[in-house]
Amino acid sequence: MSNTHQKKGSKGTVYVSSFSGNVMPKVKALVVTVSGERPIHEVAHDLEAAGLNVDQVLDVIGSITGSADHAIVNKLKGISGVADVSEDHPVSVSVIRH
Repeated sequence: MSNTHQKKGSKGTVYVSSFSGNVMPKVKALVVTVSGERPIHEVAHDLEAAGLNVDQVLDVIGSITGSADHAIVNKLKGISGVADVSEDHPVSVSVIRH
């Protein structure tokens, strides 16, 4: 189910949509936060070896984005240098100018 929220601003109306439903997809978009104990690229390599399809390594903010089967999330959390693994919640923003 898609939820759309409307916000009015000085440049027009902004619509923010997010997906929330009861269906749990098998493959999920994930955000991995690293602890800083190890170089981020080493952690990314280990995450890939464990089954994460790495999309981006964001070393400035200490995060790695990617996707993986929901069943391996706990395995990813156990990798040395991983502080947290959470589901990425896509948000889209549209601006309509009047």
